[in-house]
Amino acid sequence: MPARGDAARWRRVITANVECRWKRTRWFLFAAFYAVWLAFCAALAVIGYPAWRVAALAGVLVALLVSHVARAVSERVASACEGDERQPFAFIVIAIAMTGGLHSPVLIALMGAVTQFTIRRGICRATLATLAALVVLVAAMVVVPQGWIGPVIPDPLYSVSALGFLVMSVVLHTDYMSLLARTVETTLGQIFRSREEIAGQALERARELELLSSKLSHELRNPLGAIKALVQLSAREANEPEIRERLEVVEGEVERIQAILQGYLSFSRPLDTLRPEPVALGALADDALAVLEARAESAGVSLRRRGDARLVADPRRLKEAFLNLVANAIEATPRKGHVEVEIGERDGQVRVAVSDTGRGMPPEVLERLGTPFFTTRDEGTGLGVLLARGAFVQHGGTLEYESAPGRGTVATAVLPREPTGRCVDGALAARG
Repeated sequence: MPARGDAARWRRVITANVECRWKRTRWFLFAAFYAVWLAFCAALAVIGYPAWRVAALAGVLVALLVSHVARAVSERVASACEGDERQPFAFIVIAIAMTGGLHSPVLIALMGAVTQFTIRRGICRATLATLAALVVLVAAMVVVPQGWIGPVIPDPLYSVSALGFLVMSVVLHTDYMSLLARTVETTLGQIFRSREEIAGQALERARELELLSSKLSHELRNPLGAIKALVQLSAREANEPEIRERLEVVEGEVERIQAILQGYLSFSRPLDTLRPEPVALGALADDALAVLEARAESAGVSLRRRGDARLVADPRRLKEAFLNLVANAIEATPRKGHVEVEIGERDGQVRVAVSDTGRGMPPEVLERLGTPFFTTRDEGTGLGVLLARGAFVQHGGTLEYESAPGRGTVATAVLPREPTGRCVDGALAARG
């Protein structure tokens, strides 16, 4: 999530862009703005409004016009587009104070000016200070004598002027908001395109690195196999028990490296096309448990399976998923514990739950489960969960974990009766 400072910075950038575009392309609206005010000054003079008030109002208007023209022709484009929104606002406040105060028709124009000022500046200290000053000025107009703020403008000039200022405010405000909306839409489009380009480049780079790593892992398998064979041969010919024991340690480490490389190769290669056929999950789970029976006996963990279901799936991929899930459960279960595979049906879908009586996992570990190479075991790789999830996702199913410290872990897979054919990239499928 972006920081609040970043959001404010982007708002200022978009607002400044809109301000520049508006002032450069909407010259006719500004011309109409000055035309309405000049017509208002002329009408005041015609009805006999105090001459010095009309002259002062016209003088302030001319000063505002000169400042606007100077900014428009200035070579300093940035300064011409920023920082001058206070001047029209101040002019309107002065005009209200000189033409009747709260009884002035200019009061209608103030509403649009306040709204537009707030949009440009945002809710910040400057905006709040300006609004507070406006409240003070309005309160002052209530208590000062009428003679200080000028006589009330009579009808029909009052009604015509109020209507003119209302139309002017609506037109300026609507045009500014429409331009702001189009600018935001354009900016968001550019951001989304940039994000897609960056994501595409990152994905392409990730694929290149994945291919390179896969080739490297594949090339390392042959020398490791040769090393293992030589270590085994040396261990058989060794006469001293100490040397034989050390060679067996080397052989075990080589086997561990081979297992890590094999897991990475299984994770990084693209998923094969599914070869679905009718499958009895009970028999498939029994085959996986039979493969892992020796490991479970060595760890002092009992294995059992309950329930059965039939579906159309790729038995090779599902057996690989079962092997990974059950192997992880065995590793997490202490001696005299048990691992259970429960198969059933619910709501027209097949449900497979692999539960253990292990130590369980806290929420922060459970959230990271399935992240590549994240594992809670010293000799683990963290790829077993990814491979299992990839197999279930490719069939159109899901894999979820439930766990708590001291209560064991349950890995629940939900599969449709027939695969949906979602064959996607191996890494993406494994991440679910």
